[in-house]
Amino acid sequence: MPELVLQSNTPDGTGLRRLTFDRALPGHTTPGQFVTVHVEGHKPAYFALASSPGAPVELLVKVQGDAAETLADTPAGSVIEVSEPIGHGFPVDPDDTRPLLLLATGSGLSAVKPVIDAELARGLPREVTLLYGVYTPEHVSFPERLKAWRAAGVRAHVVVSEDVPDWDGLTGFVQQAAQALGFVKPGNVVVLCGYKAMVDEAKALWLAAGARGEDLLTNF
Repeated sequence: MPELVLQSNTPDGTGLRRLTFDRALPGHTTPGQFVTVHVEGHKPAYFALASSPGAPVELLVKVQGDAAETLADTPAGSVIEVSEPIGHGFPVDPDDTRPLLLLATGSGLSAVKPVIDAELARGLPREVTLLYGVYTPEHVSFPERLKAWRAAGVRAHVVVSEDVPDWDGLTGFVQQAAQALGFVKPGNVVVLCGYKAMVDEAKALWLAAGARGEDLLTNF
């Protein structure tokens, strides 16, 4: 079981912590894979790898549940035991030039982050749009990445589900925003990550619109 040294542990949105570690995991080959983190006295907890394959491990921890709460309080310099990367990740075809749409909610942004970074590393050969759902603007994670993605040509939108005064962006749920913006149709490759209800409803919307099931990608 790999052991990693925690390099930093910082807040990154309401109820979330960003943890960075000292090295990469050799078995991390595909964006969207995840690991289990072993915290003494608790059941192993699952977290998506927010880092790109080959980069030092980065995790976004939602501070909910005993293991996550303990991990969120762990100081830099601690040694953390993790599993080898698990899962097939998001099977995004790098040669596919169709528009790529990513729907992520909450901490699910961590799993799609390396997908977007992979598209940018290839020179952004196709249109990439992110719809990122949060409760309020204070729940946004990786704000510096959102800014960098937009500057590089990614259409990154935050969708707020709560009634927030003075918010002039998209509101509601990400699948509803996708429908309102005209994305629910065949011809897009769609990456889904977040609450099960969102994933299930989004799949149903696209399938009803005539999309193929193989174009709706999840990492589980």
